[in-house]
Amino acid sequence: MNYKKYSDSVNLLQSLLGTGLNGADIVILDNASGNESLPELRAWIEAHFPTECEDIINTDTFTLTEPRFAESLRVEYVKGRLALFSSTENFGFSGGNNALAHIGQRLGYEFLYLLNSDILFTDPLSVRKLEALHDSDPKAYASGPCIINYDGSFDSPFRRDSFWGDAIYYGPVNRIRRLFGLPMLQFDFRALSQPRGTQVYKISGAAMFFPTDRFFDLGGLDEGVWLSSEEAILGEKVLKAGGKIMYLPTTVLLHVKASAPRPKSKKAEILSNHFRQRNYYYRTYRGITGWRMALLRAGQLLRIALARL
Repeated sequence: MNYKKYSDSVNLLQSLLGTGLNGADIVILDNASGNESLPELRAWIEAHFPTECEDIINTDTFTLTEPRFAESLRVEYVKGRLALFSSTENFGFSGGNNALAHIGQRLGYEFLYLLNSDILFTDPLSVRKLEALHDSDPKAYASGPCIINYDGSFDSPFRRDSFWGDAIYYGPVNRIRRLFGLPMLQFDFRALSQPRGTQVYKISGAAMFFPTDRFFDLGGLDEGVWLSSEEAILGEKVLKAGGKIMYLPTTVLLHVKASAPRPKSKKAEILSNHFRQRNYYYRTYRGITGWRMALLRAGQLLRIALARL
């Protein structure tokens, strides 16, 4: 899914070609960027992407059955194994990935690999390894690779948050840990050394691999959140369905994360938006209400106030 920063999408495509993954079908959705993303992506694809098979989509006959996506999405360009779509509406992270999943389902794909545009592939067997994991464990509803950020830190996996941890001690303790270059308390170290993959609570939303039917069994990603808490909500959905989320450390992706400094006022605004969505997750999926929600909210307001200092 591309949003505004088309250079990230180009880098992702280059990494796919450079690691020999050009045998995969690739669908790009521009999520109503409103800038030059579409012509720039099309120009790069025309110049660099190989044509080694018939087009994966017939633009004259392709339709989507989901009405809200059918009304907003259109095929912009197809070249061999790659299709470029645009949307007239910004569906956010969850909605945009749901739209991509509906395209994949319509094309008859057995698996979906939903990726942020700022991901770089390093392993030509990445997809095969994840497929093999799901083939060996039918209870695996979703999986994710080892994702390493450019600063050398791990992007996942994580254990399930506790109420008291989130309400009282995660914030201050993790703040101190960051000063010493240590990961968050919730980080799942155990999963890093499992050669065949292991069950975890949540994986990074930057790269999520699904059997297509499992994705739709879960009802897709929850569009009640915009750009936060999607991974935790997915974790709760999978637990409720009696399935597993798996982490596979034997295949690695790189995550190019935004690192530009933000004004303090902007940091407080981003934090406030994160907490609104976090509280949706707590109310809807963890059943937290009443005094417990009030306690969480008090801690959140304190953190927002400190972000403004």
